[in-house]
Amino acid sequence: MQKEIHPNHRYTAVRCTCGNTFPIYSRFENLTVDICSACHPFYTGTQKFVDSAGRVDAFTKRFAWNQDEAKKQAEKLAEKVAAKQTTRQPAKDLKTELEKRKVFGKKKPIPVPGKDGEEQQ
Repeated sequence: MQKEIHPNHRYTAVRCTCGNTFPIYSRFENLTVDICSACHPFYTGTQKFVDSAGRVDAFTKRFAWNQDEAKKQAEKLAEKVAAKQTTRQPAKDLKTELEKRKVFGKKKPIPVPGKDGEEQQ
C-alpha cells in the first residue's frame, strides 16, 4: 500500500437528536444523525403518530368549496366568456381574403359589401 494516500480514521462519537450517543470508527470528527436505533420505531416497537388527519382536515377546510360560492364563480366565468364572444369580430374566411388580395392586389382597397348589397370601400 502507498503511504499517506488514505484518510486518517479515528473513533468518533455519533450524536442522535434523541440524545443517544455511540462510538464508531470514522474519518469524520463530529457526526450527528436525525434518527438512531434507540429512537427508530422499527427497533423500539413503538410508533409515533403524526397528526396527518388534522393536517388533511385543515387543508380541506381551507380550500373547501361551498355550493353557493361555486355557482357564483361559475356564473361569473360564464358572463366573462359570453362578453368575450359578443365583442369578437366575426372570423373572416381566409380563402376568400386571399382570393380578394390576388384579384385586387395588396395596395388597392378591397370592396366590402355594405347594407342593401352596395359595395363600400
